[in-house]
Amino acid sequence: MYRLIKNISFSVLIFTLSNCGGSGGGGGGGSASNSPQNQSSSGVVLDGYLSNAHVFLDLNGNGVYDSGEPEATTNSSGNYTINATSSQLASSSIVVNAIAGTTIDQSNPGVPLTSGYVLTTPVGNTTVSPLTTQVAAKVASGMSVSAATTSVQTELGLTGVNVLSDYVASGSSAAQNTAAAIATVLQSVEAQSASNTSLMSKLSSLRSNVTANIIPNLNTIKNAATPILAASTLSSITQNSPTYSVGGSISGLTGTGLVLSDGSQNSYPNPGSTTFTFSSLKSSGNTYHVTVTQQPTNQICSVSNGSGAITNQSITNISIVCTASSGLLGGTISG
Repeated sequence: MYRLIKNISFSVLIFTLSNCGGSGGGGGGGSASNSPQNQSSSGVVLDGYLSNAHVFLDLNGNGVYDSGEPEATTNSSGNYTINATSSQLASSSIVVNAIAGTTIDQSNPGVPLTSGYVLTTPVGNTTVSPLTTQVAAKVASGMSVSAATTSVQTELGLTGVNVLSDYVASGSSAAQNTAAAIATVLQSVEAQSASNTSLMSKLSSLRSNVTANIIPNLNTIKNAATPILAASTLSSITQNSPTYSVGGSISGLTGTGLVLSDGSQNSYPNPGSTTFTFSSLKSSGNTYHVTVTQQPTNQICSVSNGSGAITNQSITNISIVCTASSGLLGGTISG
């Protein structure tokens, strides 16, 4: 009997230790299971529904797709699905690249876009359109999502439309026409942007252009028979609108090699120059941001009044001031 009890106790001890060891291994497995798990998130991209558009979750907020960011391509109905963690989905915006020659607007089926543009939407929203991009532009200026949404509805006369949702499915022709016009603005902004122009700068240009070109022509845009005609109406309005130059004064420039940039083009003032003007003209509503991209020999130049928006007049008050750069004075010592 004693031997039987002893054997049973020994077996229980082995079983208990085995389970402890298993629990330890399971603890490692439990740690792995506690790591963030991906989940699917689906949405739609539209002007009209956009197929073959590149969608990504902008994890670092730079507005540009980076390797490793969750991505997808829209199908023929403009739908997409991306996989990301819940925290990533809750903290990052969806950005869409509508690609010239590849992306097709199903309101003009079978015809790829001739000009590309970028769309986005506020964090947490999965519908992406020109209207959500205008909301995101206002959020980028410091408004809350709620305030920005109300502002867009009011300024565009769409108070009965959820501008963060699928307006094609809702059947709002006014929203479709307005969105098509904004898409034309986005194409213009993209065409005037350099490869390194930030999404924040593009959104700033969008806000200015909507104010200058969309809002004054809302009745014409909304009453167009189709979204395509609404877009072409805005194109003719903006093409016939006056354009303005961007420039200003230079003082103290004696060195060679000064290069100024406004984000989409460069200016190369010569030594002794007292003024500068960029060659390309801009329409009212466009923004500018002038910087020194290369300093002249032995000088440091600074910019004042370098940023703003064009409002029905040329920009002439940008100031470039150049001074001698500091250097070292030295020699040798003996004895």
